[in-house]
Amino acid sequence: MIPRAHTRNRNFKVGIFRTFLAYLILAPLYVSAQYSGLVFRDINGNGRRDPGEQGLADVRVTNGEHVTVTSENGTFSLPESERDRFIYVTTPEGFLCNPFYLANRGQEVSYNFPMIPTEKRENFSFIHISDTETYDSTSWVRMLRDYASNQQPAFLMHTGDICYEKGMRFHAEFVNSKSMGLPVYYAIGNHDLVEGPYGEALYEDLFGPVYYSFDRGNTHFIVTPMLGGDFKPSYTKEDVYKWLKNDLSLVPKDKPIIIFNHDLLQNEEGFVYRVDESRAIYLEDFNLKAWVYGHWHNHITQVHQESKVVSICTSPVNKGGIDHSVAAFRRFDVNPDGSFSTNLIYSYVDHQMTIASPLPNTRRRKDGTVSLLVNAYNSTAPVAGVKYRLHEGEFHNLERGSPWAWQINVPVRESDNTQDSLYISVTGIFADSAEIVSNRYFMTHPFYDRNHASSDWAGFLQNASHHPKIKKALSPPLTLNWTTNTGAYITHCSPVVGESTVFIASFDDGDIRNNTISAIDLSTGHIIWKYPTKNGVKHAIAYAYGRVFATDQQGFVYALDAKTGKLVWEKSLEKGYLPTYVGGITQADSILYTGDGFAFSALRWEDGTTVWTNKEWPARMGGPAPPTVADDVIIASSNWNRLYAFEKTTGKPLWSQSDDGLRFRNSSPVFFRGSIYGASQKSLFKINPTSGDVELKKEVPYSMQAASSPAFFKNLMIIGTADAGLKAFRAEDFSEVWSFNPKPAITTSVPYAGPFQKTVSSSPVLVNDLVYIGTPDGFLYAIDARTGKEIWSSKIGAPIYSTVAIASGQLLVADFGGNVYSFESIK
Repeated sequence: MIPRAHTRNRNFKVGIFRTFLAYLILAPLYVSAQYSGLVFRDINGNGRRDPGEQGLADVRVTNGEHVTVTSENGTFSLPESERDRFIYVTTPEGFLCNPFYLANRGQEVSYNFPMIPTEKRENFSFIHISDTETYDSTSWVRMLRDYASNQQPAFLMHTGDICYEKGMRFHAEFVNSKSMGLPVYYAIGNHDLVEGPYGEALYEDLFGPVYYSFDRGNTHFIVTPMLGGDFKPSYTKEDVYKWLKNDLSLVPKDKPIIIFNHDLLQNEEGFVYRVDESRAIYLEDFNLKAWVYGHWHNHITQVHQESKVVSICTSPVNKGGIDHSVAAFRRFDVNPDGSFSTNLIYSYVDHQMTIASPLPNTRRRKDGTVSLLVNAYNSTAPVAGVKYRLHEGEFHNLERGSPWAWQINVPVRESDNTQDSLYISVTGIFADSAEIVSNRYFMTHPFYDRNHASSDWAGFLQNASHHPKIKKALSPPLTLNWTTNTGAYITHCSPVVGESTVFIASFDDGDIRNNTISAIDLSTGHIIWKYPTKNGVKHAIAYAYGRVFATDQQGFVYALDAKTGKLVWEKSLEKGYLPTYVGGITQADSILYTGDGFAFSALRWEDGTTVWTNKEWPARMGGPAPPTVADDVIIASSNWNRLYAFEKTTGKPLWSQSDDGLRFRNSSPVFFRGSIYGASQKSLFKINPTSGDVELKKEVPYSMQAASSPAFFKNLMIIGTADAGLKAFRAEDFSEVWSFNPKPAITTSVPYAGPFQKTVSSSPVLVNDLVYIGTPDGFLYAIDARTGKEIWSSKIGAPIYSTVAIASGQLLVADFGGNVYSFESIK
């Protein structure tokens, strides 16, 4: 009998022998099961290695799991992997490699990567686009190509939703490195996972690997895939984790990193790529600078407070965002240390320049000057400068107020004769050497000091029901009292007025330091104070009890002292970092209603304490429209979901509606004569606010996706459309009475809508029998409410998305360039 210990020892020796024997037999097979190749300098760019073209050392090469680096002579070898459909490289700084990947054709093939030397850049820029979702429009492609030709960015990044088979084939043909004249990279989105052998099969066929990396300047860029979508992918989070861990293991810890994905990694503070508790990559342990994504169809920049990592979402370049973000592409300017700045380049604007002030009739300022304001913009080459001269005098330069506005106060000669005509000439100079000259004759009127109490315009459309009541006449033609620039953009935040002061919020989705709430003197247009908000306030603000209330896109609610601009209180709705849609704030009976989805809340005006918070909405979406108060009911929206009604005092859900297109709404309903009236996707509706019963509904042959709430004149309901101008319907049956067609929009903000449509994005305001409205064609109009005929207009030259306000006999309006204007009847 052999002792058990001796048996174990003998078996161990036999095992070692067998393993060694197996190695001797199978060693040639293990050696052949390697992918090998060469990375070399392709000096003449012919794709072949010619004499004198040396190999490149220390270039990372991967098969989708393992990552290696090339030897001193540029050679490499990689073992087999379950994810080895491609062999591909991390293109190093100073080189181009197109394509950067080769399909797996077996271990016997040599995988050679020619690297074309290029100029090294310590500082560089790149373009980010996302969610184009198209297969039949090329105007935005030409715009990007022209911008790239003019500005020479290092590359273009598309972060997914290319979209479906037609979209992917379109982009592969028209938006590639050769056609665009610069390297073009893609990330896979949820709508790019399509039917096939596996979800990403078509994407791989057209664009290559779904995760990869490359270097530019001193920054390491990583592209990661959407983990789910319309069809199941073959890769898993574990697959991505393995490759990402191996890729990062070869990146110096101090090297800046920027990661691209179709969506934000997580809604919490940190950035952890986690498979399970034992397999997690804490990206903040590396030098992660930014997470760049799309998916949500809006523009937002957020600094994650603990890590200081910046997450950046970009809305579609070719159409408006779901929250009515204006169509744009984003430019990043990156420094050697990985720090960067971003700014949005708004789409479809072709060498636009307009003298917005002085108008033919303009009041002098208190100091005897006249405000010269020029709105100028171009999508493919920025405005380099604007200059003017009065009469035939010398030229003087204007100062940039915002990316769209140029301004200066011009001294004019004093004259008791207000009919004395003056002449001004303006020249706009663009970076592509184009010049535009515009001239104007104008008459000045004396400054009029309004040192008296003003009537208030306390919120969006004056009050919580959004049905304003205006008694004082305002008859055209109007004269311009003053204009002032806030320094950033204004979309659907309308002016509010209290204590002889105008309050307005402006935002910058590129540089969050430009997000502010401003107080402007109603009489002079002078800015009294500015308060910096943590993120942009894009929608309705409110004035009440000597305070200004606003909610930014990150879910912070502010209460500011109206006289001083000092913060009284601030509250976080704790909505997380997902860029859900916050539709502004409505105040009624000392309660503030604001938020999005599960964060929709009723707050006390005194201190911001919570009265109630929604627990019923099944999604965090929210919507761009401010809530509406209908007696004891609060009407709020979750876009792409439902129209909701809550009991005003308790938050108890009363009803919700999603039928008849009510899932898709972009404007606030109006409470009028006991019912709520509004618009959905392609329909008009009238609903009982208590029961939710649809009392009247009618489908119309145009898009109602504009953010326009209705106004009522006698038996007419007047409302803006996304593509067919301003319409008037009979309130009793929604039959159409008249139509007013503005000019085509300068650019677009309507979700899923392209450019140059006759869009009305703001809400009409009635003063007696006149409709006042600003439109995205850059005009302010006065329209006969009975007939739809234009009575008066003023060309502003920047899109107007903001609804006008009326206070103390003045009309106040804001344009996209961040300019606020005061008009009144000529006296």
